[in-house]
Amino acid sequence: MEKDLAKMRFSYLFGAHTMHGEGFEIPMEIGACHKFYYVTDGEYELTIAGRTYPARIGSLFFIPAGTPYSRRYIGARTVTQYYFHFELQYEENPGFFEELELPFVIDVGVRKDVSRLFDTIIRQGRMHTLPARWRMTAAVINLLALYVEKSRAGGGDFRFSASGIPPEQENKTIIRLTKYIKDNIDRQISNRELAEIACMQENYFIRYFKKQTGMTPHRFITKLKIDTALGLLENTDISVGKAMEGFYDMSHFSKTFKQFHGIPPVEYIKKFRNTKVKSDGIEKG
Repeated sequence: MEKDLAKMRFSYLFGAHTMHGEGFEIPMEIGACHKFYYVTDGEYELTIAGRTYPARIGSLFFIPAGTPYSRRYIGARTVTQYYFHFELQYEENPGFFEELELPFVIDVGVRKDVSRLFDTIIRQGRMHTLPARWRMTAAVINLLALYVEKSRAGGGDFRFSASGIPPEQENKTIIRLTKYIKDNIDRQISNRELAEIACMQENYFIRYFKKQTGMTPHRFITKLKIDTALGLLENTDISVGKAMEGFYDMSHFSKTFKQFHGIPPVEYIKKFRNTKVKSDGIEKG
């Protein structure tokens, strides 16, 4: 077990205990990292891989990297929740999250121990010392352990795919495709290539993919590239030139970035880099 843990590479990105009011809505996006959400007050909706889930008090969500999702406010009360984004890689088995077959959401109720884990992760994530990193990593592993344990509480009959839907349904194919896209995001990926992975005829595959994600494969890939670049431009000191990986040239990247976010990347850096609030209005960790 110790050897297995040593092979895991963990990177905390950001997180917070945040509030949202009426009108809160995030359109469909494809995250390039893993995410945890824990609702402590209010209610909203999370649509993940084509299926909508109520996010209520006590709901604990785990959204793997490469999974399409959106959020929509529906209640009369302010929504309060913990969240954090992270990367976790297991060298021996890069696809181990898929093999765990975890659901997207479990109900843990209002628990002080869960809130303490999030508080520890967010607080220690702001520090840059070795003890803080150990405490933070330990809290993340404890949270994952709780999630896996709670997911298996129903025994052998409780088996879901990584999409949170029974594995005989089609969304498992979308999860496999989005993982492939993420793993190859630095190069051009054709529809034919993806259709072969999905074992479908190309024209049918394009219609199928759009029905499942709301986007054509080309737009889906482009948005994932832009979202990856956005995270780098917002949270690091990387230059625009280094963030545009996967685009033909600076002009193409700037034009595409503006189509998705309304302003070119240079202006985006001036507006959101080194600020306390992210572009979606959420406080940075």
